[in-house]
Order: sequence, then C-alpha cells, then structure tokens
Amino acid sequence: MSRPARHLLPLLALSCVLGTVQAATWPSLALPPRSQGASVGEELRVNGLPTRIQRFQSELSVAELLAHYQRLWGAGQPARARPLSQGDWQAVASLQPPFQLVLQVRPAAQGGSEGLLSVANLADLQRDYIPRGFPTFADTRIVQVTDSQDSGQHSVLVQQSSRAGFALNVDRWRREWQRQGFQLTQEAQMPAAAGQGRGWTAFFDRQGASVEVSVAELTPGGDVAVTVHQLRRSHP
Repeated sequence: MSRPARHLLPLLALSCVLGTVQAATWPSLALPPRSQGASVGEELRVNGLPTRIQRFQSELSVAELLAHYQRLWGAGQPARARPLSQGDWQAVASLQPPFQLVLQVRPAAQGGSEGLLSVANLADLQRDYIPRGFPTFADTRIVQVTDSQDSGQHSVLVQQSSRAGFALNVDRWRREWQRQGFQLTQEAQMPAAAGQGRGWTAFFDRQGASVEVSVAELTPGGDVAVTVHQLRRSHP
C-alpha cells in the first residue's frame, strides 16, 4: 500500500460505552458478489481507531449494494444497519461491539459502482491522534487523520476544512513546509472550471521524508479542503 485511501468518510460518532476486550477477533470484510477489490491496509488508524479497509469495484448498482449489506449486517435486526449519505457517497453502518462496520459506495464512471469496506475496533481508541507538531490554524478544522505503517514507511494523511481563502492557504502551506526545512520540488495550480473552484498541489522533500499538499476550493471563492500527506522512510 503506497498511501491510505483518500476517500474514506469520517467514521461515525458513537455515544455508547464498550467494555469488550481489545483482543476480540476481527470480523471478515467479505466483498459483495460480482466485485473485485484489494486491501488498502491492515495497520491503519483512522482518527485514532485501528481500522481495516478494502477498496472494490462492483458490477452491482449502489442500491443493490446498500440492500445487500443491510441484509448481511442486519442479521434479522434491520435497526442495526443504518443507511447514511455524504455528498455523492451512500453508506450503511453497523455496530457489532467492539467493532463498527461501514460500507461506502458511489456510482463508478465506467458503470456499476465503486466503494470502500471498513471495520474499526472501537475498544482500542487512541485519543491523541493528531501528529505532534502538525501545523494548526484557527480558521482550519482537522476532519480526519489516517496513520499507517507499511514496509518501513510511516504515512500520515491529514484531511482538513478551512474557512480561509484559497490564496492564503496556498501561501501558508508553501511557507510552512519550507520553514521546516523541506524543499519545494514541484507544484501545479489548476484554474477554476464551471461550478468548481481552483486547485493547487505541491510536493516537498527532505532527507528521509516527503510531503504532498493539495488545496481545493469546494466552490469558487468558498471554503477550502486541504489534504496533507506526510511520508517518513525508516531507511532514507
């Protein structure tokens, strides 16, 4: 796995208290019929929760997949599988203590659908999951942090929402990583298109580490989404 999945929706907030031991057996993430997929990673923490994720492509429609997992996870108790939605993603979630299972799916450009299956261990929450020393700003909210270990590499993906303007975000993130001793190796800016705002992506390098930053206007002149992907190599 080269990096965590970028389209994982934030895990559902739950108010229940779980007393199950952390050594519980992980449930299987069986792919749906007429689908192909691959593991995104088995050593992930998403917002401090140990998480396993599979990405998949399916010939089935979004509606067929939602119905399939509502039946599968409901196990005769439909209230346990809750339908959700966010943007163009549709989702079904099921709480099976100490685990939470989530299907996230949307129509695929080539027909059928594409999605993510995830399971998180709610009994093993790491509360302090924001990377130490990570830049924070009063006008910016951290939405999701995905931390992973893979083949001697430590990867952290931080997804944020900012009320600051596009130009301010581009300038502050360019300056921030250069202040930390990173060298800007490549950057590109995408102009606004019909109904879509501007975008900017930049790559920074320092011995043994690299950073990729993406800044995107959600609407022209509106709020901005900022994604920072940090990669540290054990053996530079």
